[in-house]
Amino acid sequence: MEQGKTNGGEKAKRLRPFIYWTGGKSKNMFYIARNYPRREFTKYCEPFLGSGVVMLDVIEKYKIKSVLANDINKELINTFEQVRDNVDDVIERFKKMEDEYIALAEVEDGQKNFYYNKRKLYNEVIEGGGEDLDDIDIAVLFLFINRTCKDGNYRVNKQGYFTTPWNERILTHSTLNEDDLRDVAKALHGVKFTTASYKSCMSFIDEDTFVYLDPPYIYDIEPQPKFKSISIPYCTEPFTTERFIEFKEFVDKVHDTGASVLVTIPSREKDGEKDKVRELFNEYRIKEIGVGKPDENGNKSRFEFAISNY
Repeated sequence: MEQGKTNGGEKAKRLRPFIYWTGGKSKNMFYIARNYPRREFTKYCEPFLGSGVVMLDVIEKYKIKSVLANDINKELINTFEQVRDNVDDVIERFKKMEDEYIALAEVEDGQKNFYYNKRKLYNEVIEGGGEDLDDIDIAVLFLFINRTCKDGNYRVNKQGYFTTPWNERILTHSTLNEDDLRDVAKALHGVKFTTASYKSCMSFIDEDTFVYLDPPYIYDIEPQPKFKSISIPYCTEPFTTERFIEFKEFVDKVHDTGASVLVTIPSREKDGEKDKVRELFNEYRIKEIGVGKPDENGNKSRFEFAISNY
């Protein structure tokens, strides 16, 4: 398999993800890439796209004929599609919005109020409003709140409204690298994006496919009467233990096609979660990889499981 596409002997410029995402893999790519399949594959599928950092890495390193990228977040997928199809318009409109925001740096609560106004508009779009906005406007709005919300943390309540607060940092310079975004736009040509359940990807997958799966964190919710509402990471429906077992059944079906499958899941001691994952995937190859920042002794502070059928 050909890796590291080059131009005139020079190593290709690395594709940089343009979306901040809780649980994003940018800092973990060295460890994830070491667990890619060694056998040849011509198709790539990522049913939980998120920031798309692994997809971009695979596109950059391998000659892939067909790519399917899916996520249930339709605003996220729209953003990828608009960058792919209308990158110059995205850049122009984003810069205009960001310049308005930067101009408020010296105004008391100026950037804060600007953010919450844009968040309100974004939630109107989620609700089905925002009739005056086209798909490019919605992508720009997504990019803006993604870069100005706290920690790039995409959280919604049970009604589906985006709830992440402002990041409380005054912005005085642009956050967008136009050249990097144009490089990504070129790389995305030919990528098929869908907004559906991860299970819908099954019809695409065959023995020539590498499937990378990074599901949401297991998130069992017990009733909390003292709270009027609860914010759920990423989507309106929490990824409960029951849904995680359904996910394992999906992984088994992917395995049965002959595809190469790699799953990454946080290795957490909470509620015996680590043992549950090991038991559920006991017939697969399981490695525990250190992905957190090293402590003063050089030991990793956070770990993930890399689960594969190869």
